[in-house]
Amino acid sequence: MSKKKIIRIAIIAVAAVLILAGCALFIWNRYFDPYRGTVSGFENSLPLETELTVEQAQRDIAFVYATLAERHPMWLEDNSPRVEDVKDLYVDALADLSLDEDGMVTALDVWRAVSKMTAALGDGHTSVWWQNPDMRFIDNLILYETGGRPAAVNGVPIEDVLEQFRLYSSFETEATFLSGVFNTKLIRKHFLDLIGIDTSSGVRFTCRKDDGTLYDCWYTFVTADNVLMAADAEENGDGSWVYFNIDQDADLGVFTLKECNWNDEYQKTLKTFFDEVAASGVKSVAVDLRGNGGGNSQVANEFIRYLPVDGYESWWCDIRYGPFLKQFHNAHHKNKNAAPVFNGNVYVLTDVNTYSAAMDFAMLVKDNALGSVVGEASGNQPGSYGDCLYFQLPESRLALSVSFKKWYRVDQTKNGQLIEPDYPCAPDTALDEVKRIIAARR
Repeated sequence: MSKKKIIRIAIIAVAAVLILAGCALFIWNRYFDPYRGTVSGFENSLPLETELTVEQAQRDIAFVYATLAERHPMWLEDNSPRVEDVKDLYVDALADLSLDEDGMVTALDVWRAVSKMTAALGDGHTSVWWQNPDMRFIDNLILYETGGRPAAVNGVPIEDVLEQFRLYSSFETEATFLSGVFNTKLIRKHFLDLIGIDTSSGVRFTCRKDDGTLYDCWYTFVTADNVLMAADAEENGDGSWVYFNIDQDADLGVFTLKECNWNDEYQKTLKTFFDEVAASGVKSVAVDLRGNGGGNSQVANEFIRYLPVDGYESWWCDIRYGPFLKQFHNAHHKNKNAAPVFNGNVYVLTDVNTYSAAMDFAMLVKDNALGSVVGEASGNQPGSYGDCLYFQLPESRLALSVSFKKWYRVDQTKNGQLIEPDYPCAPDTALDEVKRIIAARR
């Protein structure tokens, strides 16, 4: 065979390989890549009063349904009644949009329609929200917190208010739902608009005194920097999300993690913490995850590197790749120990707002018998959906998150159960409870 012919064959072979590789990449990007079509950042959603045509509204609603059907693992599971519920809501939304005489709907109408669809999944990670810096809050958080949970809003009994919020809220536990309503949604104008509360002249909360008598508190809506709040709340806005202190009198090191950020700051702070724990000689450490809404679950793996274990069990998961659901059910994790290794007692402080990756942290410790959980049960189910893909609706520009993984609890004998504390107590007393436990062991 001549040299020219060999070169020609080689060129053809290389070209064929490149074409096949290009086709494979195209198919992967078009049909299988979980992140296809996602956004890395959000534009502002349209103001809720913005009018849209019926066709625009239907386009948004169809986009949400198609995205759920193409990405969420539930659509590949057998006989899921919630999938049928979402389909029914989708069909109803297309047919029953509230139209004014000009044949227009608003961005708020779209938000209501699609939120019902995501809420029907019972997945706390899959939801639609209004993404806009022009957010308004009640003007006096001191008064709101003093009054406690209101008995009525604009004269509407709180039981009816809660039922309205249930229609539009994505949650997995009742405690998480109630925390979200009373701590987040009632104080924000756009959430009150969502459930049909008239906010044009402010809002009236009816509160109950200790003796049972009722009184009214009136609020206007202001931007975040104009909200009246307690001085300590203002002081805590310094951005500190990971820090620690060593209490030698209590024989305890406390590592506080408000967000599960997997980065150099976390790793350096954790290393310094265990260095100082070793230098001080304290025999117990507590990880404070109260109020931690999650992030990257690798923070837990990094923490366990400082514990004296060769390996531990992690959670199983199913991941959706286009029309396929791939199972990853070999979850033994070999521990790569870091120095100094801590051989004492480990406690994890949790409350109803310990969520997602923070809940995973508590689960790894509890289900592998690496320590004890103190406080309140976690905010979402260990066996649940998660890891979000982010999208933006084409017309209203509402934000959408969709789970593409299904997680299983580490200890599968406890499937369906929350991460219950070994030492139950009110969340604000959890650290005192740890000190009591340590003192009783001396």
